[in-house]
Amino acid sequence: MSLRTCTHIKSNGVQCRSAALRNSIKCYFHHKHRRRLKRDVILQSLNTKRGRLTAIDQILHAALTDRIDPEVARTLLYGIQTTPNS
Repeated sequence: MSLRTCTHIKSNGVQCRSAALRNSIKCYFHHKHRRRLKRDVILQSLNTKRGRLTAIDQILHAALTDRIDPEVARTLLYGIQTTPNS
């Protein structure tokens, strides 16, 4: 029986290769419930101008490095644009 490894590709292009969770292709760190926690933190940071600028920078970088679908990037940027300024 072989050990399944996480299929997540890190930002440096290297595969994670940690042990995958049972019935998953991701490790504990990269599993979707952890990503949901990160999204909640990001959403809270959009309450400030600096947080919105940081989010825009991250989205643009992800789009330029093909780590995010252009349509998703467009939707996220539109959402940030329409948030009320604090």
